[in-house]
Amino acid sequence: MCCTAQSQAVMALEKLMMRKGSFDLILIETSGLADPGPIAANFWQDDALCAMLQLSGIVAVVDSKNISKYLADNDIRTEVSRQLLMADRLILNKTDLVSAEELQSISAELSTWNSTATQLQSSFCKLSPEILKQLLFINTTNDASILATLPEHRHSTITSIAIEINHATVASSVAVDFLCRDLLYDETQPFEVVRCKAAIWSRDGNAAAAQADATDDNEKEKSSAASSTAGLRLLQLQSIGEMFDVREMEAITVPRQCNRFLVLGRNLNEAIVRGVIEKHFQLDA
Repeated sequence: MCCTAQSQAVMALEKLMMRKGSFDLILIETSGLADPGPIAANFWQDDALCAMLQLSGIVAVVDSKNISKYLADNDIRTEVSRQLLMADRLILNKTDLVSAEELQSISAELSTWNSTATQLQSSFCKLSPEILKQLLFINTTNDASILATLPEHRHSTITSIAIEINHATVASSVAVDFLCRDLLYDETQPFEVVRCKAAIWSRDGNAAAAQADATDDNEKEKSSAASSTAGLRLLQLQSIGEMFDVREMEAITVPRQCNRFLVLGRNLNEAIVRGVIEKHFQLDA
C-alpha cells in the first residue's frame, strides 16, 4: 500500500470488516518508500476503523547491504529515516551479504536512529515460526515493557531522550490530551517530536469498583493487579508526528505513580521537554 492511497485503504478495511467480521490480525504491507506515519495515524483518526481495529505495531525491513548508502543519499534519506524512526521492530535482512563486523556496525547505527526498536536478523527474510509469531502479534499499544529501562542514544539530527516523573499523576486522560497539544502542536517550542511513547498514571481509575464487582475467584485474580493501583489507571500514549493515541494498558509493567516517556525528535532539549510534560502532572503525597 502506498501512503498516498490512505483513503482507499481505509474504505477497503472498513468493507472487509463489515463483510467478514473480526480478525486476529491484519497485516498491511506498504510500498518501499512509503511514510508509515500517515498510514498508522488512520487507526487513530478514523472513528469507524478505531472501533474495529487497533494498531499493534510497525515493522520495518532493513536492507543490511545498502542501508548505510540509503541514509547517505539526500534524495531518499528522509523517507528511510522516517521508516526507521516509526518502527517498533527492525528486521535486518540480507545478513548473508555482510560480514559480522559490518552487521555489528549497522546495528549500532540503527540504534542511534531508533533506540527503542527491537532488532531481528534474517537472510532472504526467513524467520523461525516462533520469532515470526512474536513479530506478527506484537502488542506495543498495551505493553509498557519497552519503557522499563529508559535507553538513550543520540544521532547528529535525531535525539532520543528518556524522562521519568515519579510520585505524580495526571487528573485524567483529558489532561494527557492537553499535554500532547503542548508537546506536539506548540510551534513556539524549539523542538520537533517525531515519535513518543509513554506510560502515564491517571487518577480517574475505577480499580476498587472492578475488584468489588468480581463474581468469582478467576475474576478476582484478574482484577488483583488493577486493585493494587488503588483507583489509578495506567495509560499508554503513542504519537506519530502530530497524531496521537491514548488508551488504558492491559498490563501494569511500570511501578505505581512512575511515569515514563521516550521521546524521539529533532532539537530536543531534555530540560525544556521535561518542563512541558511536568506542568500537566500533580505530585502525590
